[in-house]
Amino acid sequence: MDDPLVRVATAWSEPIAQSWAELLRNNGIPSIVKAAGPGFSLGAPLPFGFPIYLLVPASLFARGHAILEGYEEPGELELEPVGDAAG
Repeated sequence: MDDPLVRVATAWSEPIAQSWAELLRNNGIPSIVKAAGPGFSLGAPLPFGFPIYLLVPASLFARGHAILEGYEEPGELELEPVGDAAG
């Protein structure tokens, strides 16, 4: 059975999202950065203002959330509520 990906946080710029994803990976949590805006899947630059999701395996949500908790900052990194993760 596959472990579905869930959203652990939302970032508002690609560099910020990539740095938090790297922090998660360095702590043994696979993570994916996925933009909600157009162009991401085509490799084009992301337009400003579109949310960028940090996705982790559902089984590692609580651990990833705990790692990112100290870095939450509205407008930069916003964590999903525990028990309310969306994929």
